[in-house]
Amino acid sequence: MGTSFELVLVGDSRDRRRTLAVGEAAIEVIREVEARWSLFLPASRLAQLNRVGHLVEIDLDGDDCELFEVATAVRKASEGAFDLNVARAMEEAGHFGQRGLIACLGGETGGANETWHFDPDAQMISFTGAGPALDLGGIAKGHAIDLAARELQESGISSALLHGGTSAVIAFGSPPDQEVWMVSSGGFEIPLDGLALATSCAGSQSNTGASHILIPGDAQHAVPPKNTATVLAPSAALGDAWATALCVRPELSQSAAPELLRQGVTVLSPQKPTHHV
Repeated sequence: MGTSFELVLVGDSRDRRRTLAVGEAAIEVIREVEARWSLFLPASRLAQLNRVGHLVEIDLDGDDCELFEVATAVRKASEGAFDLNVARAMEEAGHFGQRGLIACLGGETGGANETWHFDPDAQMISFTGAGPALDLGGIAKGHAIDLAARELQESGISSALLHGGTSAVIAFGSPPDQEVWMVSSGGFEIPLDGLALATSCAGSQSNTGASHILIPGDAQHAVPPKNTATVLAPSAALGDAWATALCVRPELSQSAAPELLRQGVTVLSPQKPTHHV
């Protein structure tokens, strides 16, 4: 997923070996998400979907469905400001080539109405037409953190902090001698206890300062590189999706306020944050 992950676990010092083993299992969960949803691995499920999603429906498991339920909900609530169907536009804008990456797109450029469809009852995803090419990017990173945190908790870890490139952070429990994990963001100290902090900065992945976030459906228009959004959310996947949507359309913090409230998402700041863990 083109980023570094870090896990900080609080465990019993008398059983350090077990704590390390649980941490390794959580890292393996992250690797599995990358193997499944990386745009740059030809054998990934995403590569398969981009190649044949217009011909057949692709089966999903329970964890996959959680990911696409979030993506579908935020796409609808943000009126398309967040959409997975941006890989072809990213390729045309040169964002992958500049980093020496070869994207698995498949299909061919299609009509404006061609899109992706998730069927939660059948647990399947498919395309309407050959044009769509999905890039799960940050939401898959958030999903990986969510699943890794779940793995830790189910394995008996009561306190941990996890982050992916510091743009998505989730924590539960508390560090030694403190009541709660604290993360600095935009000059504020944010307590995290079972919540995720997600940040989207349009110019953060470019050496030139140009925006790496495109307005969905339009390869010619990038989000202004000064745009940024930071949110608190119940999950890192949900937080990343909304941070991206708000980076594309900052006015959603007002117009989509009821839906943000319903989904448990808090918009923290429209200013560019500098946060560390």
